[in-house]
Amino acid sequence: MNVSLIIAGDTCPSHAYNELHDLLRVGLAAHDGARIVADGADIVHLFGSYDRATLRLLSWYRRHMIPTVLTICDGLSAFTRYERDPHAPKRGLKAHILRKATAVHAMGNEEKDFISSISDTIKTAVIKNPIVTSQCTVDGTIRQFMSLYTSAIAANDKIVDEYIEGIIKKSEATEPELKSILYALLHSRYLNNRNLLSDERLTKLSRKLTDTVYNEDKLAVCLKSLRIDDYTARLLTLLESKTMLTEGFMPIEPSRNPLKQNPMSMPKSKDTKTDQ
Repeated sequence: MNVSLIIAGDTCPSHAYNELHDLLRVGLAAHDGARIVADGADIVHLFGSYDRATLRLLSWYRRHMIPTVLTICDGLSAFTRYERDPHAPKRGLKAHILRKATAVHAMGNEEKDFISSISDTIKTAVIKNPIVTSQCTVDGTIRQFMSLYTSAIAANDKIVDEYIEGIIKKSEATEPELKSILYALLHSRYLNNRNLLSDERLTKLSRKLTDTVYNEDKLAVCLKSLRIDDYTARLLTLLESKTMLTEGFMPIEPSRNPLKQNPMSMPKSKDTKTDQ
């Protein structure tokens, strides 16, 4: 699992959250199932606040269907000072930010209850910080976060599936085999946009295209109606150079301009601090 740890802004306003961020950076890097990356992340863990910078980042990730776990730095104090501080984040902004995340991390049950008071539909997981309590261990915390990341990725996968299936419904595809080919092509585009279209996935896609029997004439019509014929042509050129797929196998000519892998970088601006 490739994990990107990002702080919205230069630093967390709380020492405890900065320490948790550093603990995760070291602990995840040492975990057999995890790798810290800047680009091509399977999931983004964002340390943010109830502010516009965090909202901008979460909106970008959501727009690109990248799963996120959100930790609000000093989230509990943001709630407790709400009544007496006119400059504190308002309830509407908090709700908007929380709902943009795939999953939200709370440091304790009290913070989770505050989040639930905004919306009981927000998926919130309580994972204690071993920096400030002896009720948990570092290894246990890492395992809990890995479990949270896995569930958030699974939830995002369902959103992606529904999105792609919605696109396919707009085509003239009715046969299961044809739908499966369209799904594979559309999903490859999604993966490529996220820097996740690896050589291994290209090989699996090539095998899918060669092993599936489908109506080539109907596929050509569907590719044009869904406006993915140009993408498919460029993808075929890449597949021919990377796999055993041969020219003329599909009802569309390869493009002279091959698809570029990893075309998108994660946000890097004054709003972010990324660890690798």
